[in-house]
Amino acid sequence: MFLGDFPEKEIWKQPLLLKNGLRDTPTLIGNMMIPHGNLVSYLQMPDWFDDWDNIPKETEDDPPDIKAFKRFFAGDLEYQRRRAKIIPMVVKAPTVVKMISPNPSEMTMHTPRHPVSIKKVNKVVDPVTGKTTAAAVMEVGVDFYTSAAIARIINIVMPHLGSITIDVAMVIHPPWGATGAEAEEPSACLGVWRIDQVDFLSCAQLPEKPIEVVEEEIKDIMKSLAMGS
Repeated sequence: MFLGDFPEKEIWKQPLLLKNGLRDTPTLIGNMMIPHGNLVSYLQMPDWFDDWDNIPKETEDDPPDIKAFKRFFAGDLEYQRRRAKIIPMVVKAPTVVKMISPNPSEMTMHTPRHPVSIKKVNKVVDPVTGKTTAAAVMEVGVDFYTSAAIARIINIVMPHLGSITIDVAMVIHPPWGATGAEAEEPSACLGVWRIDQVDFLSCAQLPEKPIEVVEEEIKDIMKSLAMGS
C-alpha cells in the first residue's frame, strides 16, 4: 500500500520500486488505483516467459492453464479485459464492511465503473554485453478512483483497513455469457494473495518522480487530449 494525493497509473516506472528489484525478474503487477494511493501486488511470471516479443507458441501438449496464460499474454486489451477476473473472499471484517462486501465468486475486473488498463513493457538488453538489465513486466491497473460511487464505497472501507483480512485470487476465465468454442477456453490462476489488516497510517508514501519522467507523462496526457478534441 502506497499513499499519495493521486494514485499512480504506471507504477512500474516508480524509481523506488525499480531500486528495490522490481525488474530483476519478469513480473506481473496488479495496481489497484484508489482515492488515497495505490494497492499493489507483485506476481512472478512463469519460468517459460522471457519477453513480449517471443512468447512461446501454444502447443497441443500444453496443460490447460499454460494455454490460458499464453493466450492471455498474447491477446489484445479487449481479449484481456473480458477474461481477467478476481475472486475476493472477506475472511475478517467489521459488520459495516461485510454489508457491502461481494460474495466469493468470480468478478470481471473491467467494467465501465472500474476500467482496466494493461501495459506491457519489454525487457532491456545491454547492446554491448547482451545481458538483460531490466526484465519484462505487465502492469494490470484497475481504476477505482474515477467513479464517484466506487470512491464512496472505498471511503467507507478505508477507516477499517486495520481490522480487515481479505483473500484475493486473480484468474483467467472465459467471458460471462460465452458460448461455443469461447465458453470452452482454458482457465488459469494468475496468483493468490492476502490483504491482511493493513495499517493505513504507517504505509509508505511514494517519492516524487524524476522531472524527465513527469515531462514524458505530461506529453502523453497532452497527446491524448489532442486526439480527443
